[in-house]
Amino acid sequence: MFKAGARLGCGVAATAVVGIHGKTLETGASHSLMQGASMSSIAVGSTSKYHEQSARLFDELEKLAAQGKELPASIKAFIDGIKKAAEDITVKLADEHKLQKADLDDKFGAFATCDTALNTKVASIDGDGPESAKKLAASAKVALCTCRKAEVVAKFDCEGCDDELDCRKKDVAAKSAAESAFVRVDGDTVVNQFVGSSGAAICEDALSISSSSGVSEDAQALAWFDNQDVMSKTHWVEKETKLQALVDAHKAARETRDALEKGTGKYEGKGCEALCSVKSAKNMECTAAQGRATLSQCGYYTNKKAACDDYLQCHSDAEKAWDEAKARETIDSKDRKQGWATAKKIGCLADSFVSNDAGNVEIDRAASAKCSSITCDDDCMLALDLSVPLSRPTPAAASCTLPSMPCSGWKPSCNGDETGSWGDHTPLYFVGARTGSQCTVAAVPMGLADGQVTESCQQCDR
Repeated sequence: MFKAGARLGCGVAATAVVGIHGKTLETGASHSLMQGASMSSIAVGSTSKYHEQSARLFDELEKLAAQGKELPASIKAFIDGIKKAAEDITVKLADEHKLQKADLDDKFGAFATCDTALNTKVASIDGDGPESAKKLAASAKVALCTCRKAEVVAKFDCEGCDDELDCRKKDVAAKSAAESAFVRVDGDTVVNQFVGSSGAAICEDALSISSSSGVSEDAQALAWFDNQDVMSKTHWVEKETKLQALVDAHKAARETRDALEKGTGKYEGKGCEALCSVKSAKNMECTAAQGRATLSQCGYYTNKKAACDDYLQCHSDAEKAWDEAKARETIDSKDRKQGWATAKKIGCLADSFVSNDAGNVEIDRAASAKCSSITCDDDCMLALDLSVPLSRPTPAAASCTLPSMPCSGWKPSCNGDETGSWGDHTPLYFVGARTGSQCTVAAVPMGLADGQVTESCQQCDR
């Protein structure tokens, strides 16, 4: 029999007294312990509390078992309560494990979410759709190079015409000088027109009469007069003819020059003014096309860079969250396993308290001896192991290649691949200087790529 007030266990384990009617009553101390073991008092996620509470329960129950005495039957309900509390702890540990495994999967899944978001953005930026930034930039560059090709054609036609017009202007100047030189020397002194082409002056031959010719002096004189008349007429006709030829040549040169410049007569539709006007208009058109191509490339670069920056930030945030969750669960998972093993020890120890023939409770030493060796077994590992999720390495950030920036990799000029199909163009006029007065020279084919017009590169606004 137990004496009134006898201590049945150490600490708060199970202080019991036997009442006047022989009934065992649990004191406030044991009731307090049971409240402390209640799962409602343990917050979700506080895995160290699970282990600590399991350890407290096991410690108190072990102390009770260490008494080695027969205990009143009423203590059985108390022991069953501790066993139930331990079982409740394993359930909560399993639930907590599921929550934390899901959190780990969620944290790790954030990397895939970042990759998916990047791929979605890149698909819209780098895709083959007509409205993708890459396609718009490429189309704008094609339009620019198409314009530049037409600009070279206009340039060659204008330059060839200008070269021929320059020759025509020089020809007009030369013919004007020849016309002036016929009348004046050095533009001031009047030329003596009585001097013939031989250098001899007309009317300077004196009348010569021969007495031995057998011809009368009168006849000789009349013959001399007739000869002077013929020579005079021939001289002035030559002078007039030569001057007229110079005037006509000058006039013809002017008319040819003007026709070439204005595009009239045989030069209709291919005059220099019109051809060079086409060149100027095409240059303005290509300058605008270059601006659009540059703007499109800037847009392509900016959109892609924003997507890459967003991705890198997303991956960085995911990596930080994953590292924190992994570090937390590396500790907490171990604690949950320890809590599980301790709870199983409690169950084992509780089962070692058996009823004897007297109806009281005593400890089964053989059964209780096995309890201390319990560890996290296969069931525990199946329910709580996180080694596989925790072994996942941090995924490396995906590569995100940026397109070239204008003036740095991307140029507004057309490269060899873009000019490879341009071919040659035979301009309307030979391009190059003329020799002498030979202004009309057969045109030759010219490589369009060699004549590409380039303008300064414009950087993106920063």
